[in-house]
Amino acid sequence: GAFNAYRNLSRKSQENADDDLLLVGKPFWESLSHIDELALAKKMNKPIYTLIGDQDTYVSLEETQQVFAAFLHPAKKLKVFYGGDHGIEAVSRPLREEFLLDVVQWFNKTL
Repeated sequence: GAFNAYRNLSRKSQENADDDLLLVGKPFWESLSHIDELALAKKMNKPIYTLIGDQDTYVSLEETQQVFAAFLHPAKKLKVFYGGDHGIEAVSRPLREEFLLDVVQWFNKTL
């Protein structure tokens, strides 16, 4: 699941000379590996906005879609940013602006 993405994070952490500088590393993600995201999602009954970049190297679009489908609340939205990776800072300014506008519109409409 999404919490098991530590395999990708550990790959990136190995590129760093000093793992002590990492705020979130392999041990953190391994400590979450027992969590069942689908079971948790099925218990949530709150509005939720989920976003993912289709080029995300940590969490797959398929995993995100599965968890999103399990959310029960009717006020839910899944936004896929084409060309986006995991972090908003790693994408072009127009994509960041599109993301921020979409989030603000969702909040204004939903909450």
